[in-house]
Amino acid sequence: MSVASCERCGSELLDGDLRCPMCALAIAASPKADLPNAHSQQGAAQVLRCEGCGASVSYNVEVQAPACAFCRAVVKLETEADPLEEAEYFPAFEVDESAAQAAIQKFWRAPRFFSPGNLSRTAMLQDLKPLRWVAWVFDVQALVSWSADTDAGAQRANFAPHAGQFEETYRHVVVSASRGLTKEETARLAPHYRVDKLSLASSSTDRHDQELGSPVLVERFSVQRSSARKAIRGALLNLAQKSAEAHLPGSRFRNLHVEIVPRRLETRRVAFPAYVAVYRYDGHVFRAIVHGTNRECVVGNAPISWLKVMLVAALVGAAIALIVLGIR
Repeated sequence: MSVASCERCGSELLDGDLRCPMCALAIAASPKADLPNAHSQQGAAQVLRCEGCGASVSYNVEVQAPACAFCRAVVKLETEADPLEEAEYFPAFEVDESAAQAAIQKFWRAPRFFSPGNLSRTAMLQDLKPLRWVAWVFDVQALVSWSADTDAGAQRANFAPHAGQFEETYRHVVVSASRGLTKEETARLAPHYRVDKLSLASSSTDRHDQELGSPVLVERFSVQRSSARKAIRGALLNLAQKSAEAHLPGSRFRNLHVEIVPRRLETRRVAFPAYVAVYRYDGHVFRAIVHGTNRECVVGNAPISWLKVMLVAALVGAAIALIVLGIR
């Protein structure tokens, strides 16, 4: 079964689109009947909304936690009247809870210059929850137009104006839609997922989640479709900016500007597996994210030994003082 596509440019059409998102061709009728897997949920739906970070997760009667799994702030039950974007792909958890706990222990033991030496001995794991954070994964064929000043042909000047175009294909680009995880966290997690091997799930709950033993929270796509495409376009412009540098003449450039005309865009909505760990050290709470398919990837913040910081500051100050005295 094929997904409906634009008659003019071939881009993917989603349920509810009135025009093609790429070329703006009007759609005579809703493509809903041609879509085997709906991208949105019609009618009212219940979600748990965090009052701190704003993340929303699917409401599950088995989950009775009053705190957000992402940031530990209070969550409340909401009923959404507008259609909600739904994940289509659910990569399986390949790291179980015991392996995730071991990964946290290894994260504590990892050498960090400013971390306290007793972190692995005194830190206490307070909570560890399996969850799925959401993102868009897209493939796109695009015509990239660029203009820039470079030193090629500048003659007596430092720079001369240049412009050009090239075709480029970008595949398996991950754009985070998560509000519970930071951009830095998702940027470090994303490269370790095998997005080139995504398989379409038949339902909104992957069967592997049932084998974990703990209910798996699934984050919602809590942005409008227009905002989603704006985020995707922003990511595409960043990629085009880097690609354009390879097409510039000369060795130096400035004022590089790019614009893109997508030829064909295919978007997938993915709920990536991960564990959110909350631990305490010296009375303070910290968070770490364990990758759901690669136990070696742990992203998080660790406490800082201010004694080490002050020692380094004192050594730097002493070195500067010696230099000053030597000059005199």
